[in-house]
Amino acid sequence: MSQNVLLYDEQEKRGRCKPPPFLIQVKAATAQNRKSRFVAQFRVPFRQLETLLIPDLYYVFTVRRNERWEEFLILGRRDLYDQHINNQVGSRNKTNVVFPFYFSEADVTCQGQSFQGHRNNWSKWPVIEHR
Repeated sequence: MSQNVLLYDEQEKRGRCKPPPFLIQVKAATAQNRKSRFVAQFRVPFRQLETLLIPDLYYVFTVRRNERWEEFLILGRRDLYDQHINNQVGSRNKTNVVFPFYFSEADVTCQGQSFQGHRNNWSKWPVIEHR
């Protein structure tokens, strides 16, 4: 399952500044438990992964575990594409790249590469003020 969302900074909507909006695709997976970790697989169309968009795309990979949304990986399309091309992260079939992410307490990995820096990392997102 995936959903596209276009996110604008509130200041931008008022015309005060012009940073690019975010294009976000949320993808969900259910965790499969392993001995000391769990795995969640996400499919991304290769054509989407290789195509530069303006604004560029960010993925939010959400993991359902223990009856709740427990983990979030936030990745830019370009970062994920570079990992796939340069480090052979993900397995490509005819149309998709499948990314099996392994989660432990200390790390998130996919085919030997650490993605811990993307785990619950919302730092590139604008602050959303609730009124």
